[in-house]
Amino acid sequence: MFVKHNFLMKQIIKSLSNNKYSIRKLRSFIIIYVIFCSFSLYAGHPYDSLYIGQYKQKYNIKTDFFIKAISLSFSTNKIDSSSLTHIVTYLPNIKACYGISMSGKGWGAGFAFKLPTIGKYGKVMGKTKYTDFKFSYLLREIGFDTYYRNYQGFFLSQPKLLDPTWNGGAYPQRSDLHYTSMGLGGCYIFNEKKFSMKAFLSHTEKQKKSAGSFLMYVDAQLSRVKADSSIIPPGEELKYKSMRGLKGYSSASLSLLGGYAYSFVFLRNFYISPMLNIGTGYQLRNMDVDEGDVNRNNVFLTSNFKLAYGYRGKIIYVGVLFEWDSNEMVADAISLNASTYLASFYIGFRFGKNKYIKKADF
Repeated sequence: MFVKHNFLMKQIIKSLSNNKYSIRKLRSFIIIYVIFCSFSLYAGHPYDSLYIGQYKQKYNIKTDFFIKAISLSFSTNKIDSSSLTHIVTYLPNIKACYGISMSGKGWGAGFAFKLPTIGKYGKVMGKTKYTDFKFSYLLREIGFDTYYRNYQGFFLSQPKLLDPTWNGGAYPQRSDLHYTSMGLGGCYIFNEKKFSMKAFLSHTEKQKKSAGSFLMYVDAQLSRVKADSSIIPPGEELKYKSMRGLKGYSSASLSLLGGYAYSFVFLRNFYISPMLNIGTGYQLRNMDVDEGDVNRNNVFLTSNFKLAYGYRGKIIYVGVLFEWDSNEMVADAISLNASTYLASFYIGFRFGKNKYIKKADF
């Protein structure tokens, strides 16, 4: 298994750049990932029915309306009294999105698309194309998920800080700017007997009593930022030294996070569930600049926070979800950050009989 993972990582890096990377420093992370994935070879432990309940329906379908904001930011490493002029942030023109997902017997799949931009926003901030797909599989102790996200079309946020002559009209737009991210992750739940990740994420079980669990999460990710010309504003180019003319970058990373999740259950069917994961990872990155391809390997910090609140009925469930995700990377004269913020309202319905469960056990 280790040989296969090693070969796969080599092929991934080779596809991102024509240059050869050394993967020796990634070996420890790959070993951890392989050991982690091996947990899927056993079925798992029984749960405590005083804390976790089963629905008699086999499937559920969920629709949600959400506001999702992703920002691509970079700045020079040397911050001085005029540091505000060094920060460059690109945003997609996405005001609201609609998503639909379905789950049952552990698996779940969903996709999302942006709602049309109305009024003046389409003209002053440009157009953004957005694709979002995810698939997950949850067992008692472990869960896996994979995703693909693509954005095309960004505008420059706060242009007044970079160009004092900006008159407040249309924002500087980059229809050629793409951001693509895809990944595969796995989660291990330490208190699987009393805490249900299925209740937290897929709503296919019910958390009957308040409980929590420590978590371990492993994430392998490929990401790419690409544009036809430099994404550094002309007036800022000289400040970026060896990174001048940055047209984009591609990266492959493997990260390990630890965290904790808890579900507060009250009034029988209502819940508040926070989750926080913090960790570090190792990344191989290739940057396209004026001097040619620049290859860098670095350790980075990553974090993820979720907060869910809602109502779980036997047929219908509703709730809200807030999520924040951040990745910080540093290389030479530049600091890069990709952050995602999400606020969602969802409603779901359960249907289909589960032949193994005659009635809900709560």
